[in-house]
Amino acid sequence: MSLRIVHIFFIVCALVLSIGYAVWSLQTPGVKDQPLHSGLGWLSLAVAVALVVYLKWFVSKQKGLTR
Repeated sequence: MSLRIVHIFFIVCALVLSIGYAVWSLQTPGVKDQPLHSGLGWLSLAVAVALVVYLKWFVSKQKGLTR
């Protein structure tokens, strides 16, 4: 397995985890009322957006390289 594939795998794992935490913290009734957890949920959502942008950039950069 190449380093490129491992890098993409870890980016996707981080993306899934950050989206999962954002959904959990923004939808759970006992948690969403607390400002700290709500803020961390929005921060996690922002991190997920940044990871999508980074993943697109990384894949497009790798397509231009040859083995």
